[in-house]
Amino acid sequence: MLERQLIARYGRRDLGLGPLVNGTDGGDGMSGHFPSAETRARRSASISAAFQRPDVRARHHAATSCSAFRSSRADAQRKAWTVERREQRSAQARTRWADPKFKSMMAEKMKSVRDTPEYRAQFRKAHNIRSVQCVETGRAFDHAMQAVAWLATQGKPKAQNTPILRCCRGEQRTAYGHQWIFAEKESPAEAGLIERSSSQRICSM
Repeated sequence: MLERQLIARYGRRDLGLGPLVNGTDGGDGMSGHFPSAETRARRSASISAAFQRPDVRARHHAATSCSAFRSSRADAQRKAWTVERREQRSAQARTRWADPKFKSMMAEKMKSVRDTPEYRAQFRKAHNIRSVQCVETGRAFDHAMQAVAWLATQGKPKAQNTPILRCCRGEQRTAYGHQWIFAEKESPAEAGLIERSSSQRICSM
């Protein structure tokens, strides 16, 4: 307990919070350990290579698919995450996030991940985000919220994205004095669920 308190007080060098060279938050186990990118890549390559073997995949499936394994694992997790441990981890997280240096470091990490075309494409696909287009102006927007921001500059500060999307889906004729359509083709799954004519897809007020 004292070790954890001292590490939390003086800060770890690898997290940019202090001078200590500890790789964990202290105590037994690996609590608070963040493996380097090289270590993660090496582990990933090793596991991927092992799972190329059919016998390894078969053993893993047999070991993890039985109800006894799932039940024992759930019991172990419940026993490990006691009320005291949850409170301790919560306190550690609050202490860590209260430090401006840590928050700044994490913000930079998240920004470096999110500011990539691959992440944006994945996010759009996961959340079914589609581009929209104003028919009158021909102006296209990556998503409806960008169109809302543009409408605010056109004297419509109370505009919302829902009417625009309803218009694009053919549920209403106009939104904020404009016709709207999806600027990209609908997915096959959505096409199977929603059948509408071309006149419905081009909404008019």
